[in-house]
Order: sequence, then C-alpha cells, then structure tokens
Amino acid sequence: MNQQEKLFYKSIDINLVKSQYGEVFLELRKIIELHDPMQLNQYETEGEYDPETASILIQLQNNFVLQEVHDLVYNDFSFWFEDIVGQKENYKELSDAIYAWIKNTEIIK
Repeated sequence: MNQQEKLFYKSIDINLVKSQYGEVFLELRKIIELHDPMQLNQYETEGEYDPETASILIQLQNNFVLQEVHDLVYNDFSFWFEDIVGQKENYKELSDAIYAWIKNTEIIK
C-alpha cells in the first residue's frame, strides 16, 4: 500500500461518515458483523467494524462488479489489519453479500 492510500484511510472521519450515510452505514456494518472476517464478535464491542464500514462505504459504488467489491473489501481489511488480514479468498463470502446488498440499496454520496 502506497503512502497516498495510507493517508486516505487515516483521513477518514468515521463519525462524519456515520452521520452522512445514517441507516446505510448501519446496514453495511451489520453485513460485515454477520460475516465477522476478523472474528471480533467474540469481544462483543459495538462498532468494532466501524472503521472498515466507513472506508468501504465511501468508496463503494452501485455500479461495481463483484470483483471490484471483492478487491475493495480485501484492500480495506488489508489496511486496517495489515499483518493478520489473511488470504483474499477469505473475504469472498463477505464481498458476495455486500455486492448483493448494493444491488438493492441506493448509496447516497
């Protein structure tokens, strides 16, 4: 990941994204929590996936094809979890669920 990409992720204001996207943010977070790719639900901390939800949401577009969603999801988790992210294939089910969701959701930017 290059320096510009790192700066992008570090500049995200999670609370601002939550307020701008409202219910859409909560829907996406729920999808991520259901798939729990990093097995964080065992800690029962609400909002544990908020950074990933925010960074995915602000980049996500309704016209993305499945591969673009998969790439986006994996790249985001790669930033937030660097060394422990695991294999890209581990994010396929989550990416499939997000792809299905965006086909039925109006993402307002």
